[in-house]
Amino acid sequence: MLLQSTRINSTTLSLSWQFSEGATQYRLTQTDLNGVLIHSNDVGNINSTNVYDLDESLQYIFTVYSGNSNGFDLSEGRSSILSTASYFFFPFVLLMDLKFKF
Repeated sequence: MLLQSTRINSTTLSLSWQFSEGATQYRLTQTDLNGVLIHSNDVGNINSTNVYDLDESLQYIFTVYSGNSNGFDLSEGRSSILSTASYFFFPFVLLMDLKFKF
């Protein structure tokens, strides 16, 4: 499952990801590059959302976690370092396997 983004404007990103087999819900977290949690949102059983009110001069780490009726496996997720700034270039995406542990 790859976390992808599209810059909508200088303060908004559109994020999307593939559905994970067996998942019935997703959680999106937003942290700064130091790992400080800025926002966490359970988004339900969707695979895209917009994130608003971002600071163009900052880079953020967005991570999506999958879950089911037993909850979320927060030990694993899919992450990307993103920004709304057009001058940031990200030659890599942080990838981690999504696995269910029940």
